[in-house]
Amino acid sequence: MTTPKASPPLSRFQIFVGIISNYAGKFFILGIWFLLTPLILHQLGPTSFGLWTLVGSFVNYGLLLDLGIGSAVVKYVAEYRAKDDLEMGRRLVATALCLYTLLGLLLISLSLVLVPVFPYLFQIPATERSTASWLVVLMGVNLGISIPCSTSLAVLRGLQRFYLVNLISILGSLISAAMTVGVLFMGGGVVGMVAINI
Repeated sequence: MTTPKASPPLSRFQIFVGIISNYAGKFFILGIWFLLTPLILHQLGPTSFGLWTLVGSFVNYGLLLDLGIGSAVVKYVAEYRAKDDLEMGRRLVATALCLYTLLGLLLISLSLVLVPVFPYLFQIPATERSTASWLVVLMGVNLGISIPCSTSLAVLRGLQRFYLVNLISILGSLISAAMTVGVLFMGGGVVGMVAINI
């Protein structure tokens, strides 16, 4: 039986690039949404903006269903890579993806169950109830899709490819911001803005 070879340790340069890319990614994404928020507020108006914020804040509690799976994937991908145990790494990623897919489907189902209750739970005015219901469904679908998709980012973090994670996040934010601006200027409103970002 042969002993698996260990992966080489990270160089100082790789650590430096990871740190810088993490800070750059966070500041860049924060800057995009800092600049975009006044435009969204102006285009939507205070009522629709408030509704978007309320529904988004409520639906994002679904992120608690991560249950630490993402952190476990990062940890064990790094560990299996260090041990050069690709088979266990593959099994881990496949299992995490299955669990995340089930959790994503659960989130979508919960958002559908929440639709008739949400407007009354938060005393949404009758004129905005239809919009609120659509927002709950669309944001639930968005979150249900994004949770399984986070598996690939967890794997990249476990492989210490933080610059790729940040590059993907920055590009995704730029695309999302551009689509948001486009939909708002075409008069798509809050529902169109949320739908295009799925």
